[in-house]
Parts: sequence; C-alpha cells; structure tokens
Amino acid sequence: MAIIEPGKMRSVITESGGNLNIIIPANKRGIIVTPLFLFGPIILGWLLLKEFSHNAYLYEHSRLGGIEWPLMGICLFQTVFFLYFFLYFLSGKEIIIIDGQFLSVKNDILGFGRLKQYDLNQVKNLRVSIKNLGRGVTTCLAFDYGAKTFQFALGVDEAELKKILDSILRKYSGLSESRQ
Repeated sequence: MAIIEPGKMRSVITESGGNLNIIIPANKRGIIVTPLFLFGPIILGWLLLKEFSHNAYLYEHSRLGGIEWPLMGICLFQTVFFLYFFLYFLSGKEIIIIDGQFLSVKNDILGFGRLKQYDLNQVKNLRVSIKNLGRGVTTCLAFDYGAKTFQFALGVDEAELKKILDSILRKYSGLSESRQ
C-alpha cells in the first residue's frame, strides 16, 4: 500500500526589508488545452486569408464580399487573447507584497503586469473565500476595501490559502477576520 505524500505549496513566502512577499506561480492544469485555443484562431485566420484573398484582387474576387477583414480581425483578437493566457500559463505569477503601508497585487507575465495597490489601513476582513460557481468551487483570498470586496490568489488550494493567510496575519494582525 502506497503512502500518499502531503501536498507541497506552490507559493513562496519570504520576508525582506520589512516586506512580506508572496509569489504564486500560475496554475499549470490548463496548459494542455491552451495550445488548441491558441493555434485554432491562427489556423482559422490562415485558412480565411488563403481562401478569400486571391492575389492582389482582395475585394474584386472575394467570395464573402469584403467580410474577410473583420473575420481576420476577430481571429487576430482571439490569437492575442489566447497568447496572453498561454504566456501566463508558461511564466505567469501573482506577486503579493505587503509593506506596512500598502497591500500590492501584481499579475506578472515576463516582467510585465499591472500593479494594484491598496491602502493597508483601509483593508478589512482579510479571509479565505470559497465560492461555488455551479461548475466547481473556486478559492481565493478576499478583503473588504471601503464598500467593495477585492479578491486575489484565485485558484489556490484552500489549505495553501490558509497557510498564506496565517503568515500574513502573523506579521499584520490588524488585518484579521474579526476586524470590522
């Protein structure tokens, strides 16, 4: 009988210079399906271009009467959209930095990404959030910020989220669940 090994954390939690840094790599579960979605629009666009653009007489000899450019535009949009997700699966990570003044969250892809900063004094009720979406359950960390709820660390396992939350609350106890 094989003994099942305990699960390892995907995230890396470090402290440096008074900051708490949490890096969560992208979930690799969807990596197999992603190439199909990535290359599907590229192949469709190539087939449309081959079928509907006859040499230099694009509009005169078109079978769709000029609709191929919008179709190719849609294919290009899909390709860029799925390329973003493909790169996120390959090298993406979510970086969370808490420095005593701000809670910063950045979805990083190859060094690029948008940094969102929240005033730590306004962050209330930091908690693990579990939602049933009908197709399945998703977990994340959530907090109240004014009259809105913000979420980060989506798709991380509940046990790992609890460990991340514990490490945050050990250093910043004012963010605890009972704070109103």
